[in-house]
Amino acid sequence: MKPCIWSKNRNEKDGTGWYRGGENISYKQNEIARYENEVMPPKQVKGFNTNAFLLNNNGAGEGVDFYYTFSFTYDFEAHVDDEVWFAHAIPYTYTKMQETLSEIRNNEKH
Repeated sequence: MKPCIWSKNRNEKDGTGWYRGGENISYKQNEIARYENEVMPPKQVKGFNTNAFLLNNNGAGEGVDFYYTFSFTYDFEAHVDDEVWFAHAIPYTYTKMQETLSEIRNNEKH
């Protein structure tokens, strides 16, 4: 999935809001171990799933042992003073959600 990008200059120029962009997108497991309590490795509990595939690849959402790295490249315009923001998903505020729900409740069609 491409990262979300917002450019102040682009927004002021043509009204573009958040858009997907970037190149060379990669999301993969890195070598930084992730522990349950961040002090010691996860404990092996009797009956705990010890399947190496699941432990190392998060195949079933359990036993995650390593962090992941999300990386991408983005070409900034040369010699342009701009403010650019990046996000994993398009930001959606709690306030915006409440406004949208209120509009739906007040719409007679719903």
